Amino acid sequence: MNCWKVLGIKRTGDIREIKRAYARKLRDHPPEDDPEGFMLLRECYELALKSAEKQNRRAEKLVKPVDESVQSGEPTQPVDQSAETILPEALSPADTSADTSAVNSIVNKLEELYNDFKRRMDPDEWKQLFNGLGVSELRTAEKPFVDFLNEHYVLPFSVWQYLDTEISLRDNENFHRNFLADEHNDVCTPIPEMFREIQDPGFDISFYAGLRVNAYVAYQFENWNIAEALARQAIELYKDDYLIQIILGAALRATDRERESVIVYQRAFELDPNFGLCQRLLRTYIDLDDYEMALKIFKMLRKLYYKKKKVEQKLSRDTLMEYEKLFLEYKVKKRRITKIRSSWQRTMLGEMRHFRYVTPRGYKRFLYSCLLFLVALFGSITLLAFINGQL
Repeated sequence: MNCWKVLGIKRTGDIREIKRAYARKLRDHPPEDDPEGFMLLRECYELALKSAEKQNRRAEKLVKPVDESVQSGEPTQPVDQSAETILPEALSPADTSADTSAVNSIVNKLEELYNDFKRRMDPDEWKQLFNGLGVSELRTAEKPFVDFLNEHYVLPFSVWQYLDTEISLRDNENFHRNFLADEHNDVCTPIPEMFREIQDPGFDISFYAGLRVNAYVAYQFENWNIAEALARQAIELYKDDYLIQIILGAALRATDRERESVIVYQRAFELDPNFGLCQRLLRTYIDLDDYEMALKIFKMLRKLYYKKKKVEQKLSRDTLMEYEKLFLEYKVKKRRITKIRSSWQRTMLGEMRHFRYVTPRGYKRFLYSCLLFLVALFGSITLLAFINGQL
């Protein structure tokens, strides 16, 4: 797999260019509408970043600083290896213990901030934490800070954005939650608004947010058993979460339980009817050979396509025509063509070698009535001619 070809750029060590290419391609592969394309794009993006980092490290090794004594022409002094090495003051035991205590203090502040859900969701709280730290403290606590975020990642995009500007999270090799710091994977920001009207004091929003984010992570990495378990646990607490319904439906469909997934997708569609969900329902009904329901969903999909075509076209015409062709072939086989809608349908019928397609239902009665009228007319004329002949 050529990650550079997928990103649409040449091999480079410029991390900014890689990020720009990823952002451009992400518009064509949103995670909800095209999860497979998104996962491929994400994998290529991470491979490109690793390749760029290796390329930059090689360049740094090749450019070595030249010894000043060599430049000035002075002879270098031999190094006395028997001499005792004097530890600098920064590495003394006293300062090491001081650094450890400083790190522990910062981690305690992080845990205190993270455990308070309202403060955790507010970027200003994180700014106050960083403003209270000196430059040396930030350098000392950078690795523990990244380790903490690898384990505590239920955060909104606004917080991730701020943290990335402060400690360059996306460029850090030790940070393993890069995809959550992406705006398109922001599943945490809507949570406070979702539960604004809930007055139940026993409802733990922080716990539900953890379920939602972890279910989404399992969904992205196709750990279907974990995704299903977390989604069901979340639904027991709150039933009107569109994203959780989608995750559960995808997990059921991936484990060959299409009938159950259709029911879950229908619930999600009641919460938010959209293009991506229409396509999920359509594909699931086709897999189940339930073309009656698939045709109903397809009609809704067609209406959504033509209704929002000028505003925001999320469904390509090629995809729409692919479904049109599939249903046209089904109608021909089941002898259920009601009418030929346009010339491209005739072209498709020719391509599928259905030259003798069924006469449309709407015209059958008309043709039959015409035939009966002609037969009756011919019979009447014959009868009159016979009577006149007898007289």
